[in-house]
Amino acid sequence: MEINLKNTYRVKTPALWLALGIGICIIAAYGLEALYVRIFPYVVTEKQILLQSPERWVAFFIFCYYIFLHFVIQPKKIYHFIYKYRFLLAFAVFILCVLLQLHGSSMSIWNTYLSKGDDPSRFQEPIFGLTRGIRSDEWNVFTPLAMSQEFNDYGIVNSISRAWPTDMLTIYNQPVWDITLIAKPFYWGYLLLGSSYGLSWFWAGRMIALFLVTFELFMLLTKGKKGYSVMAAFLISFAPVVQWWFAINFFVEMLVAGQLAILMIYHFMNTSSLLKKALYAFVFALCGLAYIFALYPAWMIPLLYVFAALAVWVIISNFKNGKRRKAEWFYIAGALLMIGGIAAFWYLRSEEAFTLTMNTVYPGSRVYTGGDGIDWIFAYTTNLATPYLSTQNPCEGAMMYGFFPLTEILACIYLFKRKFKDLFVILLMALDIFFLLFVILGAPVWLAKATLLSNTTARIMPIICFIEILIFIKILSSDDEPLISAKLPRAIFILAGIGLSVLAVYTAAHSYYTSILPTNNTPTVYWIAFAAVMSAFMAYFFLNRKGKLKTVFTLCMCLLAFLSGVFVNPVMRTTDAIYDKPLAEAVQEIQQKEPGIWIGADMTSNFLIANGAPTITSTNIFPALERWKVFDETGEKQDIYNRYAHIFLYFTEEETELAPGPSGDTFALYLNPNDLFTLGVDYICTSIGTEIPTGGFQGALTPIYEDGNARIYRVDPIE
Repeated sequence: MEINLKNTYRVKTPALWLALGIGICIIAAYGLEALYVRIFPYVVTEKQILLQSPERWVAFFIFCYYIFLHFVIQPKKIYHFIYKYRFLLAFAVFILCVLLQLHGSSMSIWNTYLSKGDDPSRFQEPIFGLTRGIRSDEWNVFTPLAMSQEFNDYGIVNSISRAWPTDMLTIYNQPVWDITLIAKPFYWGYLLLGSSYGLSWFWAGRMIALFLVTFELFMLLTKGKKGYSVMAAFLISFAPVVQWWFAINFFVEMLVAGQLAILMIYHFMNTSSLLKKALYAFVFALCGLAYIFALYPAWMIPLLYVFAALAVWVIISNFKNGKRRKAEWFYIAGALLMIGGIAAFWYLRSEEAFTLTMNTVYPGSRVYTGGDGIDWIFAYTTNLATPYLSTQNPCEGAMMYGFFPLTEILACIYLFKRKFKDLFVILLMALDIFFLLFVILGAPVWLAKATLLSNTTARIMPIICFIEILIFIKILSSDDEPLISAKLPRAIFILAGIGLSVLAVYTAAHSYYTSILPTNNTPTVYWIAFAAVMSAFMAYFFLNRKGKLKTVFTLCMCLLAFLSGVFVNPVMRTTDAIYDKPLAEAVQEIQQKEPGIWIGADMTSNFLIANGAPTITSTNIFPALERWKVFDETGEKQDIYNRYAHIFLYFTEEETELAPGPSGDTFALYLNPNDLFTLGVDYICTSIGTEIPTGGFQGALTPIYEDGNARIYRVDPIE
């Protein structure tokens, strides 16, 4: 093949090669599909069913043909085309994902507990990757809540959750018809298209938006360095902490809204058009609202510090740009009024829910003062292994690749070389050091509260990693010259980087928090390899970063991020993993003909609300205090149930009792069957093996449905 950079094509007969490539890539895709089905179960330790998938074959074909195009078309032409039409291409991918109903929910974990039926849809299993039982906050809480809203006509108050009026605008704020919807575009699919398409809209839209917005922000930070901006988009979008927590706690929304807000400030200050200024101010207001609605302080507050620092840098650096006009202040005031007005309306409408949450034992009374971060600062070194090796709780150790403490050392060298004249790095380094001191040494309660960091947890660590990514990419983009040119100091720092890399992986391998480590020990070769990755990262800053070396480094960093995040969540099609099940059909039919109140045991409760059945034992995102006080007349046990809680139901012949659960977000309900009438229960859903003692029961339990895994009883009083 001939290579000529002046031409679009690298071959003389491109049409022939492009046609030939289709056949080559069809064969290659079949090979990859066969290899995936055979090899993937041996790559990961959590064995799950793998079926042949035409969707996966098509994905492999597209991937192979994309690679093949590089041998026919000049790569620069390919990437110029992608960059030029990036928004149009992103929109096309989004539409395709929604049409195919693709999403990343681990809802097929329900197959572990419930019957798939005699002729189950193949979409009850993932196309790619694994379902994650550990992500129960997603498949067992957040997604069923969102799906229950379809049976609630997307109203603000949902009586399906908890079988009790439940505010859907706070905590796990859900899709509702409300003014707040203006700042929740990722929920629009639910209201316009229903649960199945809406779930895809939610997953695909957020991932695509995060990648695009991150790329655009770093194009600003790096002054148009596309390679480093793409690398940043991979490092953040596929970051383990983003992927392990993708569907809950609104981390994605915070990153999208915060980064987009910074872009709006920049464009606002660099345009002379009043119409554009008005548009940028309006989008900024939407970003502010979206950020507020996320309502997860553990990430909101430290991230707000980061975005505030970025905003200060943008304002100071661009204040003299554009044309300053008095009308700007009206736009700024209008944006702030819009944020304040809608946020106040949201708060007042959901004031009772806020009050309930703030007065709970968990999470309302939590106060964090830091001091426990020493074992978390190197947790990122485990993140390449956790998608593939069985880990007790990989979510808590999920981070971004900030490469502490290498980045901090590099930043100090850089600032010294620049005579401390880089405001961006100075601001972020100051914030980075402040956060590190807080999580490692701790702070008195008064200081933690004064800075609002008392509302965070050890989850501030990923925010530190985010700061580090901002810093080291800014350093890389400043110029391509080595940080230190003298050979001896350069060698000393590279060797120091190697030593610190070994220390980092050693510390992580011997972490006190063993739940973030693979249960069967991480292979030694992994730790050696990761120490090598960190050492190479450090060495890169002391080399002449031009040409192929820059390309190789960028590709390797993208690959590191991609492999650490891409297999965290499965790729699923449709919501058949819930709605195709016989139990789902039975629940919906019963509820349609004879509506009633349900109670569930053995992992059925949240499945019931996904099918529109009001269920007392579904996750109580707010405590139903009046309900549980019936069994606690003196209020002595309020600490047990006054919390966000997953409820474990057990039947007993003894008096009904509320008891602590195994963790802070649980409690146990030991229920005497006679108190089914006290709770107003009409239906019980349990697994086949659950026994309900009926001695002394003053009613009748009539089985009305049964399959190989579940049974439904109708509760009738004896007349």
